[in-house]
Amino acid sequence: MPQGPPNLTHEQLAAISRKDHLWKVLGRATSTPTELEQALSVMTFAEIEEARPVYTAVTFRRSAETFKTLFRLGYTLKVYQFTSRGVNGGMFLPSLEYYFSMGGTLTKDEATRTANLEITRPEVVSFLLDHGADPNGNGFYGSQLDAAIGFNRLDVVKLLLTRGARPDHRDEQGLTPTDVAKKNKRTEILKLLKAALSQRRELKIKN
Repeated sequence: MPQGPPNLTHEQLAAISRKDHLWKVLGRATSTPTELEQALSVMTFAEIEEARPVYTAVTFRRSAETFKTLFRLGYTLKVYQFTSRGVNGGMFLPSLEYYFSMGGTLTKDEATRTANLEITRPEVVSFLLDHGADPNGNGFYGSQLDAAIGFNRLDVVKLLLTRGARPDHRDEQGLTPTDVAKKNKRTEILKLLKAALSQRRELKIKN
């Protein structure tokens, strides 16, 4: 049992010990699914959430058996646990790809929110769109187009438009991408949005 600071209670020290043990099990390539189950079985849900077992398994590039055990027990990736803010930036996409290669999934909402957080990284946004992210969905930075416009990412705006983002979509504040582009003085993006709106109107007339 770790000694820890004197102001920690016995139960807090025990929780730290349980979390440390789980990390040791996940860190050992020779650990068995039974050992993993046993380590998880004595922890509370809050402790497991804090320990981030799936994130840890991805970091250590554990085997498919490890992920099968975690998924069977109901543990999956959470957007707030796994973004490039918590992973070495250059390793984020490979780690995400590894998670999916092991049978992992994200809900549509998780994929959408992650794409919104990673809006400055077109390769990640494209990958998440391939895995269920909504090009018209909302996240921390508003709609996907709002986010791309806010960060002045013309390349991501182009990507979103080609992947189904609507140039006339209104965000939760009732603003269109054009409104947001005007507000932020994004001249090049505004030109692109106007062209997309014109094309959309022409398609409606033809149909």
